[in-house]
Amino acid sequence: MPVRRAPAAARLLEIPGIGPAAAATIIAEVGVDMTHFPSPAHLAGWARFTPGAKESAGRRGGARFHDLGADFYLSRTDTERRERNHIRQLEALGYRVTLDLAA
Repeated sequence: MPVRRAPAAARLLEIPGIGPAAAATIIAEVGVDMTHFPSPAHLAGWARFTPGAKESAGRRGGARFHDLGADFYLSRTDTERRERNHIRQLEALGYRVTLDLAA
């Protein structure tokens, strides 16, 4: 037996990616009276469906993903590499470095 749906739900189901549960949620949250929103953009903004342009002083924000590289964790746990880096940094500051193994 087919399920009866309201015309608004049937219309929402025409949108790719919107299923019955999403259509019911949208109708429950927004309702079917669209006179509250002057334009479709206002509805999308209210529902936070539109991507925002995150800018401050001309700088664009947004995704904050930075690829750390394949050896990110190895470089922090490899003791020999850390030793070489510390020696190099001290020598760059003008120090002569000799290391003796602590007992």
